[in-house]
Amino acid sequence: MATRRMIASDIFNDEFFCELSQTERLLWIGIIAQCADDQGRLQDKPHMINSRIFPDDNLPTEIIMAGLDKFSKTGKIVRYEVGDKRLIQIIKWWIYQTPGWASPSKYPAPDKWVDRVKVHVSGSVKVITRNWNMSGGFQDSDNQVTNVVGNIDECTLNDCDVKGDCDVKGDCDVKGDVESEGDNQPQYYANSKTGEYEQKEPYHYEPADELFCDDIFLQVTGFYPAIESAALVRKTILLIAEKNHTKDKAKLAGILRPFFLDWISRKNKRGQNYSKRRIEWLTEWAATGEIPKVNDGKPPDTFKQQSPEEIAKLKAELRKGK
Repeated sequence: MATRRMIASDIFNDEFFCELSQTERLLWIGIIAQCADDQGRLQDKPHMINSRIFPDDNLPTEIIMAGLDKFSKTGKIVRYEVGDKRLIQIIKWWIYQTPGWASPSKYPAPDKWVDRVKVHVSGSVKVITRNWNMSGGFQDSDNQVTNVVGNIDECTLNDCDVKGDCDVKGDCDVKGDVESEGDNQPQYYANSKTGEYEQKEPYHYEPADELFCDDIFLQVTGFYPAIESAALVRKTILLIAEKNHTKDKAKLAGILRPFFLDWISRKNKRGQNYSKRRIEWLTEWAATGEIPKVNDGKPPDTFKQQSPEEIAKLKAELRKGK
């Protein structure tokens, strides 16, 4: 998922935006910038939205619920249900956003909505797209485009629009708001058994595992993990749970809490406490079971996503009880 969102400067002249309260304005921007995926979709969970946009404000969830109700009544979002999931779709997402890349959503789209997908194929110079030349969003009854749910495994070699605009060096000549080839871009591979494209992710979880890990993280820190680090947080918590032979949330939270409390009590050279938004206390301290005894005043290295090989090594170490 992209880590950048576009907020137009003329939003501050928009009649809808100007009529919102200060909290509702930040909520609206936060839903776009912090909560929605690349298709403008998110879970309709006010408490989770609250923790992502207002992590330190102790804002009553009722305020978030009222704001979402207002956004829905004014036609800015659609709230809908698929099975046991309550979801939100930002209606003018593809007017607000003009990205160079867009991953498929893991949540089903509302009726008559068309997703736009553009991703790299892992290990290849090819780029697969779906509905990328369309405007996307809700389609009227006269539009003949098939509704796309957003699951990339529906996009096979036969029905994907594979672009070949690549030079002989193998570098794709793709225009867009991308920092560098392969950085922060979704990777996909062709499954040799099914012939379908599947997303290549370092870590895979069942929904129950995600909720399990996120709840433990919330108990320890008071907020949910950030989107960009959630995968590593969950993987590390599952490894620690395996190491300690327990799936008891309270027990695992008790194991992790000392690492977090020690982390936020330490100061850097400027006399500031380590940021509680960093996760090295979990991935480096709790994962190894050791809290550094000496605080040399040096801040930890900038967070970097670990590779599957590094995770495998960490898992092996945890199993050995290191």
